[in-house]
Amino acid sequence: MKTIIKIFVIPFLLIGFNNYSQDLSIVSGTSLKVLTGTNFYVNGLSLKPTNTDLVLAGPMDISKSTSPLGESIDRVYTLSSPITNFEGSITYFYDEDELTATSAAEDELVFRLKNGTTWTGDLTPFRDIDNNFLSINFIDPASFSSITASKPGITLSINKLNKLAVEIYPNPTVSAVNIKTELTIEAIIYNNLGQVLLKTNEKNIDVSPFNAGTYLLIVKDTESNTINSYKIIKI
Repeated sequence: MKTIIKIFVIPFLLIGFNNYSQDLSIVSGTSLKVLTGTNFYVNGLSLKPTNTDLVLAGPMDISKSTSPLGESIDRVYTLSSPITNFEGSITYFYDEDELTATSAAEDELVFRLKNGTTWTGDLTPFRDIDNNFLSINFIDPASFSSITASKPGITLSINKLNKLAVEIYPNPTVSAVNIKTELTIEAIIYNNLGQVLLKTNEKNIDVSPFNAGTYLLIVKDTESNTINSYKIIKI
């Protein structure tokens, strides 16, 4: 079946494609509109809004990782800014070798969405094991910043850097967070809505502009793509 994608760009759009970390990038001050009833496809993930147009406003990155979260399969999509109040269908394509590590059976895979820092429970999709995809339709609005699939009944968590030396200090902090490690890293700070506040390769991070509160710090080793998470408190 031929899929027609209708996209309105307001006012200008910059999209970057590559095979690794960033599958789609929308720059600040621009937006992309997917019309109701049409499919928007990014590297194995398809979004089809039903009742209202889907507007993706920059800055926003959509990326696919092959690093599992806990016992998820080896395909995780992450949005740097969450999609909110989405009504429509999500189709998630996968490769069979992405199920090997967790021994997940295709005929029991479930959807998992993350909103902010919380993962949903099992969401039962339509499963097409001949064509390797899952599909689910949201009649009630859904908000999410990450999408993956897993065996039913498991808890998702971020992989730990158990064998890598990483130290975060001071925490709580007033003005800065230091990352002590010999690794080459990327650090990302999220607020409690799952929005990216800062992304850097520096190991001394200025958090003085942030409001007092709790934030999520993700540290990724750029060589192995292994990640660790830390709760940091700004006072």
